[in-house]
Parts: sequence; C-alpha cells; structure tokens
Amino acid sequence: MKTLLKKLCLAAVCLLAANTATAYDFEYEGCYFNILSETDKTCEITYEINYYAGTQTYNGDFVIPELVKDDEGITYKVVGIDRRAFYMCEITSVTIPESVTTIGDYAFSYCKSLTSVTIPKSVTEIPYGAFCNCKSLMRVTIPESVTTIGNTAFSYCTSLNSVTIPESVTTIGNDVFSFCTSLNSVTIPESVTTIGDY
Repeated sequence: MKTLLKKLCLAAVCLLAANTATAYDFEYEGCYFNILSETDKTCEITYEINYYAGTQTYNGDFVIPELVKDDEGITYKVVGIDRRAFYMCEITSVTIPESVTTIGDYAFSYCKSLTSVTIPKSVTEIPYGAFCNCKSLMRVTIPESVTTIGNTAFSYCTSLNSVTIPESVTTIGNDVFSFCTSLNSVTIPESVTTIGDY
C-alpha cells in the first residue's frame, strides 16, 4: 500500500512538473529562445509556455532580434523560428532578421491581427501552415531565395489580395492559397515544376 501511494505521489509530482515546464532555454528582453548549437552559438525564437495553454507570448509590431544573450551573458545568433513560435499571438507585423534561415511549421498560424510580413532573403522555404488563418494578412513579400512553399502555407488568409511568387520557387504544395477569398491574382513563374491542388 505504501509503495502504491509513493508511486502515485511521484506520478503527481511528475505531472505537475510537466504542466509547469517551460518550452525555452533562456529569456532575453521579453523573448524566449532554444539553443540550437553551443558550438556555433545559434538559437531559435520560441514561445514562453506550451501553446495549447492558449496564452499569447508576443503582441504588437514585433521585431525578432538577430543577436541575444543568455542568463550567463553568452551571445547567440537567432537563426530559426520554432514550430508554432507565434501561434495565436496578437502581433500586427513582424520583422525577421537576415540571420534567420528556417521557419517552423505553423510558426505564425492563427495570428489574426498580422497584416504584413517580409521574409528575409536568408530563408529558402515557407513551411507547412506557416501563415494559415492569418485573416488580416494583406500582403507578403516572398524573396528570391525561397524554393519551396509548403502545404496550406497561406490558407484561410481571407484578406490576402495578391501574391507574386519569385522565379526561385520550384515547388508549391497543396492548398497553399485555399479559402483566400480576397485573392485577385497569383503570379506563378515557369520555374515551378511541382504544384499541388488548390
């Protein structure tokens, strides 16, 4: 009986710890980061706590920093945006530095107040669902560096009215612009060799 009670208490402690655990390695000026490489001193921006909690870590006109410092004062370069890093956040615009090379799946999904975003030339892929359900997004600048636009990347962006896809893009996934009810035109270059359903 004592052994069972001890196991139950231990399970409860573990569950509590899991529910209160943060999803980041360090905080810097109100932003949260995961270390990607101690050797290269690189990191990615992430959220404060698990996104399923429904809290909004970031808001307003948001600028992702290029260089940050951890609690010990060690400088890291921000090279990535974590999966769902800005999920459901009330950001109105976002500035992504040239140091960022990767954007995670659903990184900005359900940012319903986001009106514009400029993707830097360092990024080569707009991933799965990256901006889906950004209902206020009116314009997006896709740089010449991007080669792939993933499934549902801009689906349900109901305010998006025009998109120019650069010559560098070779692959466009499924439902990239599905339910974009204000979209008047999409310019697809001859460089695209693979294109999914809409």
